[in-house]
Amino acid sequence: MLMARVGLTATTLTDGTIVVIGGKPPTGVSTGLVAQITPAPGGTPEVMPLPRAVLAHSRTDHTATRLGNDNGAKVLIAGGLDDTGVPVGIAELFRPLTGDLADPASFAPVMVVPRSKHHAVLAPDGSVLIIGGIDAMGKPVPTIEQFSFDTGFVAVAELDLKTAGFVDFTTTNLPDGRILVIGGLNDPTNPASAVATAAIIEQHPVSGTITASTADTLASPRAGHQATLLCDGTVLVTGGTGDAAPAERYNPIQTGRR
Repeated sequence: MLMARVGLTATTLTDGTIVVIGGKPPTGVSTGLVAQITPAPGGTPEVMPLPRAVLAHSRTDHTATRLGNDNGAKVLIAGGLDDTGVPVGIAELFRPLTGDLADPASFAPVMVVPRSKHHAVLAPDGSVLIIGGIDAMGKPVPTIEQFSFDTGFVAVAELDLKTAGFVDFTTTNLPDGRILVIGGLNDPTNPASAVATAAIIEQHPVSGTITASTADTLASPRAGHQATLLCDGTVLVTGGTGDAAPAERYNPIQTGRR
């Protein structure tokens, strides 16, 4: 029953355990509960609550991003809706080694645009990029934010309000460090607003500047689809259409080409 929630996050930690954060029962409000799943090959995984890790702000439709691959890498918890349905602007930090959350008195960075249903992706420098989602009015958020411990959240780039998808899109980290954003709904309230556009978000290797630019166009508009990085560096895009559209493949050719 600890897993009987929707809109939660499940983040794999460096030791192989999985931390499950927030969400809500299908007929209830968002919660601040945090639990841990310990895989058991050949047996039943152990699910246990983490009583020292109750969120300061209950959340659903948020993100929980592991900050690297170091032993005990922390998890950034950002955005989502609280138990009143309002976007949470204050981020929190889960600490696996102690099984608790950072003290809000010492860690409480505030998002530029509080949002839900967004994506959070690690950039090459270890910062986190917050992409898409909807604001308190249910409107799409074009602002891309970047989080780091030094600066907190800052606005760094913009998605195209007319052509981008803001919910039900995919983000894929490419082998060269760029981030591929595919499809999604341009109007979060309109299931028929799926887009056939893709974008590349990249970080300049010297200046660290973040840019977002249009990439190739899909053969079919897609939302709620899947984008899987294959072993040859290409990305397989499947589903997310109203008909039997074929799968597509994105080939990230040499740097400088999109």
